[in-house]
Amino acid sequence: MGNASSSENGEVVDAPPTPIKTDQGQPARFDVTPLTSALKARGSTLVLEVDTLGFRLLKPKTLDALNAFGSQKIVEYDFKLQQVDMLLAKMEVFIEAVMSQRRAQAISDADFEQLVAQLEQSPMGDRSVRIATAAQFCFFTSLQGTMLMDTVDNTFDKMDVAVALHHRLIDQTEFATLLCCLECQEDRDNVWHRILASKAHKQPVCPSS
Repeated sequence: MGNASSSENGEVVDAPPTPIKTDQGQPARFDVTPLTSALKARGSTLVLEVDTLGFRLLKPKTLDALNAFGSQKIVEYDFKLQQVDMLLAKMEVFIEAVMSQRRAQAISDADFEQLVAQLEQSPMGDRSVRIATAAQFCFFTSLQGTMLMDTVDNTFDKMDVAVALHHRLIDQTEFATLLCCLECQEDRDNVWHRILASKAHKQPVCPSS
């Protein structure tokens, strides 16, 4: 990442741009104090970076990440942060940037109606593939996602649709509503397993057929 200068509140003002442009056009960074012995061993002060991809802890001198996004690891750190209100404000900016991008790529009502009509005229075995293809080009609401789930009757096809739509929902926090369309917890666990496996291999999720 290279070197960068910090303001008094610990927020870097000349950091690289974020993957999704915001009004600031850059991630926000805050100085934090480690609270656990393991984290203290990494430094007496670390840098918390927040942007549209999530959170990272960085080494203050090199800005190298303790755990990069590409590692696909879920980690938990305990630290003290002074600028909590500023952090929350920055989080709102980045969340809105993500949501704005998704809304800009949302399928229109007319196109969604056309998609559903095409699915109803298609053989049942082809529908999950058609939905996965459509998901490559647009975002859906969770309500639309459940409607698409209802267009297929085979359990495996429903799982394929859920996997394909997971990362293409505008309101991704409501993904559980799609999982409710599945008959049992084992099927829901299978969907999560496929999603996590796809992320680990950095490959796009696609139907199993």
